[in-house]
Amino acid sequence: MTDGIRLQVLGAQVDVVPAGEAIDPLTDSIRHGWRRCLVNAGEAQGTEPTRPDRIAVHLDDPADLADALEDLTHRVTRAAIASGVGRLVMLHAAALAHPTTGRTAVLVGPSGRGKTTATRELARTLGYVSDETAAIDVDGALLPYPKPLSLLGPDGRRPKDTVCPDDLGLAPTPAEARLGALILLDRDPDGPAEPVLEPVPLLDGLLGLAEQSSSLAALDAGLHRLADLAASVGGVRRLRYREAATLLPVVEGLLS
Repeated sequence: MTDGIRLQVLGAQVDVVPAGEAIDPLTDSIRHGWRRCLVNAGEAQGTEPTRPDRIAVHLDDPADLADALEDLTHRVTRAAIASGVGRLVMLHAAALAHPTTGRTAVLVGPSGRGKTTATRELARTLGYVSDETAAIDVDGALLPYPKPLSLLGPDGRRPKDTVCPDDLGLAPTPAEARLGALILLDRDPDGPAEPVLEPVPLLDGLLGLAEQSSSLAALDAGLHRLADLAASVGGVRRLRYREAATLLPVVEGLLS
């Protein structure tokens, strides 16, 4: 029987449990794609997860490898988010860290707003923390989730390709990342050629963040937590832009 795969995601340990040797090609792909989240056997013996319980995700023999890898990403993400309910502020967001200070820009937006495309551009220079979920504790520290990136094919086909961040040349995931900026992404094909970063009124900013949060109501004084995080980084900002390739000077300058 194939050994299980233990992942450290958003402060929780997720055990990916295969059904048998018939899915060895799948487990090989998981070990490669999720290599930044892998917990080595020696580390697992001496390291406790943030929560004492661990989460198991069971794998069956896949009919299609690409489908199985895309489905696994959804299942691991859901399991990790569930483990943080009531403890963490969790936002549907990409997170990129300054390579020396660890100050992290959290780029918030719904699916299709350009988070993964922005990550591919920005994380060539900034540390890759996540392209999917930003989990922030009460002290403003981010729990990393450097998952494989899910990329549509050139013709927009599905399932998405699940690509290891190392294969895309993304910068290392920092050992420590702290909240440095909260940014609402506003990508528009007809938007400004040069990115425009602008402050957002507090209530509008909190509404934008809350709409892209997970289980905010389960947090003790969740809206106050969100407001405190926003205040700690000078408020919420909106980033209006046309192409992700233009974003680095603006985001890097904000973190510096």
